[in-house]
Parts: sequence; C-alpha cells; structure tokens
Amino acid sequence: DFDEGDEVNIIIGNETIGKAIITKIASTTLDKLTDKDAIKDGFRNKTELINALKEIYGNKIKNHTLYIIEFNLIKK
Repeated sequence: DFDEGDEVNIIIGNETIGKAIITKIASTTLDKLTDKDAIKDGFRNKTELINALKEIYGNKIKNHTLYIIEFNLIKK
C-alpha cells in the first residue's frame, strides 16, 4: 500500500531508474477513465489506454477498482 507523500523507487524491468514522491492517489473504474488520464500516462487517448490495460490484465479489469498514482521525480 502507498500513501501520498511516500518516497518510492521507480523501476522499469529490473532496473531502478530513480526515486519519486507520490503526490496524489485517486481511485476510479475503467469506464471513468478519461483521455486526460490516458495522455498523462503516455497514451494517445482513453481507448489506447484501456486496450493496453486489457492486454496486461485481461477482461477481469472491467470489474476492479483502478488507482491513478501521480508523483514527482526527485532523483535519477
């Protein structure tokens, strides 16, 4: 579990690429995601984000709570 204000490692694959401070945690559902959410996460739109999430988690993601975690990079 994470909380706002926590310092976390940013890991890609097996490599730690930096540290960050969590600035915001928001819960949502798949149907409430927006294009703005998708763009912040590096996708072109909501549809592209949802397709990526379904590819990773399968259709079971439809009925789960999702968490959007925003952070500020503090160290590379």
